[in-house]
Amino acid sequence: MSIRLLKHCVYFSLLAGAIAVGWPRFALLGQALACDACYFPWLPEAALWLPLAGLILGYTCFFLLGAVRGWRIGLLHHAAVLVLFGAILFARILEGTDPAERHPDPPPAVCLSVAAGRLQTGLARQTAGGRPLPDTVEAVEALVAGQSGPPLSGLRGHGFPLAVEVRVVTGASGPALDVLHDRPGTIVYAVHADRRRYWITLVGMEQAPRGAPSVLRGEDGLPLILSATDLEVHR
Repeated sequence: MSIRLLKHCVYFSLLAGAIAVGWPRFALLGQALACDACYFPWLPEAALWLPLAGLILGYTCFFLLGAVRGWRIGLLHHAAVLVLFGAILFARILEGTDPAERHPDPPPAVCLSVAAGRLQTGLARQTAGGRPLPDTVEAVEALVAGQSGPPLSGLRGHGFPLAVEVRVVTGASGPALDVLHDRPGTIVYAVHADRRRYWITLVGMEQAPRGAPSVLRGEDGLPLILSATDLEVHR
């Protein structure tokens, strides 16, 4: 075995080790970037791990091509692989074994409940002033947003935080429980034709980190419905 081939094997081993050490982070980011709506209690810092993944992939292809074509690879590239391997190890050590336990993001159920509470407060103020309940998406979104802007749903879409969405059902006689076509992280506001009664349904997902939309349920497994009589369970 030539010295050049031996060097390539050594640096391939270092690159393979860097991939193995960073793989849990790369896989987690890959899932978050690929899904339309998902929930992870914690995500690695994309600004750090995505460039590292690109460098590892680039140098793996570079050394593989160099081994096939018999290139003489300079000392600078060898040093870069060592630095890259060290950076991966250092990043993992800094994060710890389970950073999700130290810096968890609030789950969608909590975020949706807060947003729905904000909506109910706005609806109560509106009806207390003698005005009818709103029946447009724009009006309901304004109440959900309040003065602090659209609240976050606790979910991410392609790596970015997703705001709470609103769907309005007019002329309703009860809560809207058909949420198959809603995005997880949606508040479904159903208002009666008389604009004096309403029902709010919260759309989560069947299972994390990604799953089909489903109505949030209570401990007894029944759908949770918010109405003018505060939180109740729809039976």
